[in-house]
Amino acid sequence: MFALATTLLVAGAPACEQKEPEKRPTADFSSQPVVIGVSAALDGSLADFGKGIRKGALVAESLINSNGGVRGHRVEVRIGNDMTANDQAQAVADSFIKAYGTEYVVGVVGPTGSPQAEFIHRAYAEAGLI
Repeated sequence: MFALATTLLVAGAPACEQKEPEKRPTADFSSQPVVIGVSAALDGSLADFGKGIRKGALVAESLINSNGGVRGHRVEVRIGNDMTANDQAQAVADSFIKAYGTEYVVGVVGPTGSPQAEFIHRAYAEAGLI
């Protein structure tokens, strides 16, 4: 999970800086955290996996921040419970996409289930989120 989060941060942060101005958040992020969304099944048929993903993401957040963060920004992991359900995965995706317009959200890990990933992948792609 740490390697995945680090890869996401390294790949995602430069990509966010290269977006066209109309898609970039307008806030000044010099003191804002780098936000990584995690869509994990904390309930439902894949809850055991999702709870492990949540723990791994929080450990990665702690390790990254204890080593100086990313480009001087603190990392903040936000967990959304996709409940192994398409409608809930969409709700989680909508919340991360909405945050992308106002915060330094660089990407999303998840959701836990393949059917949910297939269901919402276009929404993330259209929003420009990794």
